[in-house]
Amino acid sequence: MRSNQLKMGVMLSYLSIAIGALITLFTNPIINNLMGKTELGISSVIVAATDSLTLLQMGMGTAYIRFYSRSLANRDKKSMAKINGMFLKIYGLMSIIALVLGIILTLNVQMFFKDPLTTEQLTRAKIAFFILTINTAIYFPSTVFDSNITVNERFIFAKIIFILKQFINPLVMIPLIATGIGSVGTALATTIASLFCTVLNVWYCFTKLKFKVSFSKVSMQLFKDILTFTSFVFITVLVEKINWVLDPILLGKFAPVEQVSVYNNADKLAQYFNTLAVTVSAVFAPTIHRMVAQRRSNTDLSRLFIKVGRISFIILSLVLTGFIFFGKIFIHYWAGAELRDYSNLIYMTVILLFLSKLTPAIQSLGLQVQQAKNMHRVPAFIYLFTCILNVIFTIPLAIKFGVIGAGLGTLISVIIGNTIVLNMYYQKCIKLNVKLFWKQMIGLIPAMLPAIIFGVILSTVFNMKDLFICLFGGIAYVCMYFIGFILFGFNSDERRMLQNTTEKIFRKIFRI
Repeated sequence: MRSNQLKMGVMLSYLSIAIGALITLFTNPIINNLMGKTELGISSVIVAATDSLTLLQMGMGTAYIRFYSRSLANRDKKSMAKINGMFLKIYGLMSIIALVLGIILTLNVQMFFKDPLTTEQLTRAKIAFFILTINTAIYFPSTVFDSNITVNERFIFAKIIFILKQFINPLVMIPLIATGIGSVGTALATTIASLFCTVLNVWYCFTKLKFKVSFSKVSMQLFKDILTFTSFVFITVLVEKINWVLDPILLGKFAPVEQVSVYNNADKLAQYFNTLAVTVSAVFAPTIHRMVAQRRSNTDLSRLFIKVGRISFIILSLVLTGFIFFGKIFIHYWAGAELRDYSNLIYMTVILLFLSKLTPAIQSLGLQVQQAKNMHRVPAFIYLFTCILNVIFTIPLAIKFGVIGAGLGTLISVIIGNTIVLNMYYQKCIKLNVKLFWKQMIGLIPAMLPAIIFGVILSTVFNMKDLFICLFGGIAYVCMYFIGFILFGFNSDERRMLQNTTEKIFRKIFRI
């Protein structure tokens, strides 16, 4: 069952990404046109600012998986119930704090913007901020149920819920913003979708997973262990969150609000890019914790680290190189009429964000390894160092070059922190074979050359502003890319996986 959950979890992860991309493809121009670049920029800043309230979580989700996994392995139902009760109490307190902070920020929402907002814009911004504050308050206790589903490896249900949420959000959002309420509509849609999915998760935990809660006294030693563990996870979460909200907030403060709209559209695509790899490592998180608990060798961990990294690199390199050749025409239509004049700016920003997310994405399993080994203290400070670099580089670059400068500042900081410094720690301290990892990644580049040469020829010979040429050219590019990997890139395990997947697809089709 666990094997099926893992396989289906990965498949549904990629399906959810594909569905999300298609939904965004069709709804993004509609949303952009209905809201307009100014209102869209205001909404982007508000979302980034309220999302920073989730920092109060302090990495408790990771701690829950770690400590609940131990009780689950020992089949200690009393301990599991106590852990559930303790985390619900902690998250309940966080919800109250988030509400108080959210109300304070709601009353002072103008401070997030460089230019003064009109009375109408300010009113909508305050209402939207308060609604998203409520959404954040709901988010905290819901994390316990989300994590419980993950630690029990019920990936199929989790991904189905995620896919359902992707449909609900735009279906509710578009009619709301069509009424003219702008950022308030986006906030309401986000909160309704989140609340609906939270109710389903709670129902599943209690009815299917026999979720038990005990609010009796918990061992102080256990509480101290959790606080020690989460204190360093919190730094990692803090840095990740700051890096996510930093650019739009800084752009809102130091650049015209339209620049935030440009960044928001670029970041939507960058988040899909990152999700392509991170969802796979998330599925393997319980596996990594189990391997470490079983004292499996560093060689076994490195083998899995490289295996997942290779798959991620193959997929992400296809997206990156394909976007370089075909991204301009895609952005032209996807951004909508409101932002069409900014399409080249969005295109360049997307490439910078793709590049900045590449290394963290293909090495995302390393985060699970360091936390499972309880060796996440030093990486936490490496992430903090990267974040400080991001601030140092982004502020002057954003002031001078706007959204391009913000993307460039992020890329430079990631190269120094996540690529150079963190990889040294992986190799020397965590004992992951990083040298072999990068040797394997570099060894995949020749397999990409046939597709890249094809893309260059296509761009030179044909008019890449023609939608149909780009569509058929893109399909041909994907075929050339995988032909190159079949001939020169895939190892025996990857060939076997491709063959098995292909056979299963054909068997399904044949039965139909």
